Amino acid sequence: LYSDDWFYLRESTKLHYYLENYKPFEDQLKRLMANFSDRPPLLFWLNAVHDHMNGDYEGALSNVRELQKSYENETSGSPAWFIALYYCTLQDYDKAFIWLQRSYDRHEVELTWFREEPLLIPLKNDPRYKVLYDKIGFSKLK
Repeated sequence: LYSDDWFYLRESTKLHYYLENYKPFEDQLKRLMANFSDRPPLLFWLNAVHDHMNGDYEGALSNVRELQKSYENETSGSPAWFIALYYCTLQDYDKAFIWLQRSYDRHEVELTWFREEPLLIPLKNDPRYKVLYDKIGFSKLK
């Protein structure tokens, strides 16, 4: 159902990953890659996560390098945000904060999800999270 709809596939792929439904995650990601030629930063992140989960660390690094190139070239699509999310999956929170700050500095649109992004939950008790949260301008944390 909706296997030809880019937006459906993109969101369902992310949701399957967040819900730890890894087989449907992989299936949806394969559909995205096979049926669409567009390669925004989101897809490099999803592919990096997929490669890392499957032990293809070189493939994961290759996708992160593509995100870094996108960031250096000031490409749209929030590459710094997705690099930060990748480091969250590795639980390398120091690197995640570096890239979240870069995402903030570039005013990347995905930063609007800062408050609700599931992968950032482990960061919420870190003082750096509150500083960035306040700089973004969300309502006060409770």
